[in-house]
Amino acid sequence: MKRLSVIIILIGVLLMVYPLVVEYYARYEQERMIALFDRNVAAVSEKNDDLPACDLHTDGLSQNTEFREAKIEVTKIGLSAVVVCGTSLIDLARGPGWYVESALPGQGNTAIAGHRTMHGAWFRNLDQLKENDLIKVVFEGQDYLYRVERVFIIAKDDWSVIDPCGYPALTLTTCHPVGRASQRLVVRAALVNDSQ
Repeated sequence: MKRLSVIIILIGVLLMVYPLVVEYYARYEQERMIALFDRNVAAVSEKNDDLPACDLHTDGLSQNTEFREAKIEVTKIGLSAVVVCGTSLIDLARGPGWYVESALPGQGNTAIAGHRTMHGAWFRNLDQLKENDLIKVVFEGQDYLYRVERVFIIAKDDWSVIDPCGYPALTLTTCHPVGRASQRLVVRAALVNDSQ
């Protein structure tokens, strides 16, 4: 009985500490990636090979894409984070993730997912964005400025929002409502300019 009590207490302590460890890891990874991104931003515009490109596996074939890392900034909600390649659980534990099925910035519908509660909660305040708010994406040494068109809710298994939409756009997705993830919150923005 005494051993069972100790095990239950240890499990309780681990459950309490887990969110703190996850949050620390996410913040640590972002700080590290932002430092690297900022230090290499000039070199990135010259196609710096020090930053690894996405390595996608489609039907067993490795496909190297042009996406390396990007940075998303939304002044209104205090968001500044490096966007990693991919949306797996491991990817999203490090920061917002680029849907590999979507377009590169400025070339179509660029879609990015992010957590709203744990793992840095980079998209926690996405619901505060309104029409005409601005979002900046820095990619390959260029600034891409997007203006929010609308914020809406979809079913959690509706992936049509990452499909091409006929114009250069940015689509941000996150869980909704907070803590339940039974739906998805989506922010759709249109490209205003792409600084060369």
